[in-house]
Amino acid sequence: MPAYNFQRQFVKPILEGNKPHTIRRRRKRPTKVGDVLYMYTGLRTKKARLFAEAVCIDVVPVTIYPFRGEVWMTVNDLPIWMDGLEMRRLARRDGFESVSDFFEFFERYKKECLDDFEIIWWKPSELTPHVVWMSPKTVGKIVTGAKAEMVIYDDPFALPERKTK
Repeated sequence: MPAYNFQRQFVKPILEGNKPHTIRRRRKRPTKVGDVLYMYTGLRTKKARLFAEAVCIDVVPVTIYPFRGEVWMTVNDLPIWMDGLEMRRLARRDGFESVSDFFEFFERYKKECLDDFEIIWWKPSELTPHVVWMSPKTVGKIVTGAKAEMVIYDDPFALPERKTK
C-alpha cells in the first residue's frame, strides 16, 4: 500500500481527473497493479494531508533523458521512443503545461539518464477523494464528503490547517 507525496500544484489536476498517473523512481518494494495508492501533500511533515486514494491499474518502466528531451517507455520488454505528439500528451497528463516544463522538472535529478523510473497509472473515475472542493462562492456553506478531511479552495496552494481534537 504505497504512499506518494505530491506537490500541491498536482492536487487539483489529480482530483479533476486530468492527471491519471505519476512518474516516480522505482521503489525497493515496487508498486504493483492492484495496490492502493495513497496520495498526500506534505508527507512526512506536520502538515501532511491525505487527499485521495486510487487503485494502481498499470506500471510502465520509463527512461527519461531530461537534458536531451527524450523519453523511452518499455512495453513487453521492448524500448519505445515517444515522439513529439506522445511527449506533449505525457507532459499534459502528468500535470505540466508544456514538454519543456516536464523536462525542466526532471532536470533537478542532475543526471543525464533517469533509467530507474516508472509511470504509475490509476483510473480517475475510480479515485476516492479525501477532500471537498469549495469555490469562493460556497466557502460560507457547509460542504461535507464521506471521507473529507480537508477543504481545497480554488487556489490549490491554499490548503487550510487540519483541526486536531
